[in-house]
Amino acid sequence: MKSAAPLSGPSSGTDQASILIVDDSPNQLVALQALLAPLGQRLVTASSGGEALRLLLGMDCALVLLDVHLPDIDGFEVARLMRERERSHRTPIIFLSGLTADVAFTSRGYALGAVDFLFKPFDPQVLRAKVEVFVELYLHRERLKLQAEREKSETERARLLSLLVQTPAAIALTRGPDFVFEFVNPLYEKMVGRSVTLGRPLREVLPEVFSQPEVMEALRRAMRTGEPFVGREFPMLLHRQGRGRAEETFFDLVYQPLRDEQGEVTWLLTHAVEVTEQVRARRKLEAAEVALRQREAEFRGLAENIPDLVARFDSQRRLLYVNPVVERILGLPPERFPGRTMTELGMPPERMTQWKEAFGEAFAGRDTSLEFVFPTHSGPRSFEAHVVPERDAHGEVRSVLAVARDVTEARNREQALRESEGRFRLLAEAGELLSSLEDRTVLRKLTELVVPRLADWAAVDLLSGTGAVERVAAEHCEPEKAALALEIARRWPIDISHGGIGQVLRTGEPLLLAHMPDELLPSLARGEEHLRLARTLGFRSSLSVPLLARGRVLGALTLVHAESGRQFSEKDLPLVRELARRAGLAVDNALLYREARGT
Repeated sequence: MKSAAPLSGPSSGTDQASILIVDDSPNQLVALQALLAPLGQRLVTASSGGEALRLLLGMDCALVLLDVHLPDIDGFEVARLMRERERSHRTPIIFLSGLTADVAFTSRGYALGAVDFLFKPFDPQVLRAKVEVFVELYLHRERLKLQAEREKSETERARLLSLLVQTPAAIALTRGPDFVFEFVNPLYEKMVGRSVTLGRPLREVLPEVFSQPEVMEALRRAMRTGEPFVGREFPMLLHRQGRGRAEETFFDLVYQPLRDEQGEVTWLLTHAVEVTEQVRARRKLEAAEVALRQREAEFRGLAENIPDLVARFDSQRRLLYVNPVVERILGLPPERFPGRTMTELGMPPERMTQWKEAFGEAFAGRDTSLEFVFPTHSGPRSFEAHVVPERDAHGEVRSVLAVARDVTEARNREQALRESEGRFRLLAEAGELLSSLEDRTVLRKLTELVVPRLADWAAVDLLSGTGAVERVAAEHCEPEKAALALEIARRWPIDISHGGIGQVLRTGEPLLLAHMPDELLPSLARGEEHLRLARTLGFRSSLSVPLLARGRVLGALTLVHAESGRQFSEKDLPLVRELARRAGLAVDNALLYREARGT
């Protein structure tokens, strides 16, 4: 353990006592001083009781030689007042008197705490011997007291040093303007990376610190002003790796000036806790945050200037960011989206399964792609999305990035192309089919061709020269219902004077019912049985187109959507018209053929 001078106890002892001589006779005072001078003690005189009491207020005495007969107050009264004071309560008193010894007289003195009575004239040797005894007793008591104080001081010093050694901070005590080391604890030596020799100045122990102006200014200002210096993350260069290269270190430290008995700043206590690792970690974190903010700014700059939808999700599948493209798609500003899930934004639950799988793949560190349809303010839109993981500095996947491209128009074009190809194939097949002169067979095959490609069920009705209507073909996606369609037409023949198919046969114009309300069906039915069978057959949307040839209406092709839930629209009309036109030509050719044969 390395100690320090200001932590040690007093260095000088007590070797002189004060003796108070009280007598109103100047000659007697001089004589007593001469008699006691050989003892080598401090002799103090008083010529009255009052003066003696004033002196005793600020002085401890080994003995008081007190004349009984004083001009102001007698010695007995002085003794009584001394005994009432804490400081002089136990001070020995030897009464001096010129009267003859009297038992009552001396008894009074002993009652007031006197240790002896001497009557004038007294033997000088006896007086000196008695005084010397009380001086020795006083000095012995003072030495014991001083020793006890020293022992207590040493105990306190040892306890303080033990605490400083165990303190979880670097502690050093330096002396004077050269900062001579008087004490250091093990943590201080560990902090500076070397052993510190006490008694050596700072410039020798830590020359690299001595050459750093900011550090030395803080030390000197504390010594100069007496005010403590407090530094938070105070920078310092130390050569502590044994490689002669300065290492940047940081400390939370206090330079605390200490004063001596005269109030002069003599020592400086250094209390330091190293925070180098914390500062480096914070700087690294701050640098990472700056880099992250820069990357985030670059990301947002890119994301906000591309036509694709860009979204970032956290591990709870909640949106962290979405670019402005979302406003064009959903009609809502981007700031409305962070913190919400796709379900909360309106993604149909049946579509979330593929998203959950995509998120699972991305958070497992794998890229994935998917296509989905999302409801928007302008209708359902098709998207093609790529979902990729985003990793932090430790390689952990903390979020995922989804880049979605609106492929609605492309999908619509693909769908239109497929439909166009489908129509072309259908017309090609129909053209080949309708080349036969067996009109009824041809028409039956035509209904088989369009179900279920164009409709859930289809029927062809022909108009005779007499105005009668006959259903010559019917096909249903459920085979048993095809017969039902024929049965209904047989039992309740179509009347051309009525609406529906009759209207098409009468006017030669197509009839489109994009949506068939349930309440409309009873007005078209002919009785409860007809209504029941019609509902069994199913009507949701229908399209009836006339079979025309040479300006005449030969019949009608009727297509119906039921079970599938699909609906007809104006875009279906050209294809069905073309099928009906070709069917009309086939029926007309068959009629001409039969006429030519006379059948």
